Amino acid sequence: LKAGGKNINLKDAKKCIYGYAVGLDLTKRDVQNYLKKNKKSWELSKVFDFSAPLSRIEKLEKVIIDDNEISLKINGVVKQKSNISKMIYSVEFLRSYLSKQMMLFPGDLIFTGTPEGVGPIKHGDLVSAGIEGISELEIKIF
Repeated sequence: LKAGGKNINLKDAKKCIYGYAVGLDLTKRDVQNYLKKNKKSWELSKVFDFSAPLSRIEKLEKVIIDDNEISLKINGVVKQKSNISKMIYSVEFLRSYLSKQMMLFPGDLIFTGTPEGVGPIKHGDLVSAGIEGISELEIKIF
């Protein structure tokens, strides 16, 4: 985010944009399932070393991306492929909604979700993710 705030109107949401990047929001499913089964908060399944790798940030101030292809490959095999236009919530909506739940600050990153096809990754996998016209991210799982 370029700017933050609280209770940002939908029409003002794009004023907060600094740019875009590709990020992976990884989850330890075994930990998540255990915590859910025991009626515990499953935040620990999301916060571990290297749990949210990020590509370089492309500076695109006040630009809304809403019709770009997004994809994810594991070892060269396409596992997820869709278009941002098919997301349940728009980028502007998410920014506005989150600002009603908490204060947003310049530099905050908002991960917006993923298309169907979420699945396991394992040691040695090469994971490649991209947003058309924005950036790509490639990581090796260790």
